[in-house]
Amino acid sequence: MVLFTCSGIAIQRKRNITRFVTSASLVKALFKERKYHNNLKVKVCHKDSVVITFLGEYDLDCNFAVVNAKNFLDLETVGFRYLLEFPPDGNVVSVGHEISGNLTTTSGILKCDLSRSVPSLVRTTCKISKVCEGGAVFDYDGNFLGMNLVFSTEGTLFMPEYRLREKLFHFCTPVEEIRFPKKVRVEESSNGKMPNSHQEGERIEALNI
Repeated sequence: MVLFTCSGIAIQRKRNITRFVTSASLVKALFKERKYHNNLKVKVCHKDSVVITFLGEYDLDCNFAVVNAKNFLDLETVGFRYLLEFPPDGNVVSVGHEISGNLTTTSGILKCDLSRSVPSLVRTTCKISKVCEGGAVFDYDGNFLGMNLVFSTEGTLFMPEYRLREKLFHFCTPVEEIRFPKKVRVEESSNGKMPNSHQEGERIEALNI
């Protein structure tokens, strides 16, 4: 049974370890469901692969969480450009994955003057669904701009990439120093379905990439 699902972004990879970032809503859901279930698992789903992962660093105030996984060697990570300014009213695209695994995109424009300050959150007119929270925002040239966090009927707030980079690379353990707990198992599915997802008693928190 899937209890919670959201989107995520591959941000770093070294050897067979890939680091993903997503919204802290994943952590909040884990805390909530652990009151009722003691066998929760976090799985990252991408195309025909499903991998059991473990939760890394997170910050509920800054609203981000890190998930570390093995054996996603075919994934491309986003590129950080270290930009502090975006053109006001620039065109953007929000990207995420629905529960079905299908990629979904929504276009919009930036709705604040970024040339005068360095905000921690940026508003766009992109209207996304809840499962796309944690997905990426790009400009029309394909440049990574940030991560979707808060959505409403008026649009979406996203964490710009410079703020995300600042939090991740100063707060997180270097990828090469990550050590997986021995009890973490890695599973893959050739048909895109979650392994053992229909077994009684198993509860899953899913991250769609």
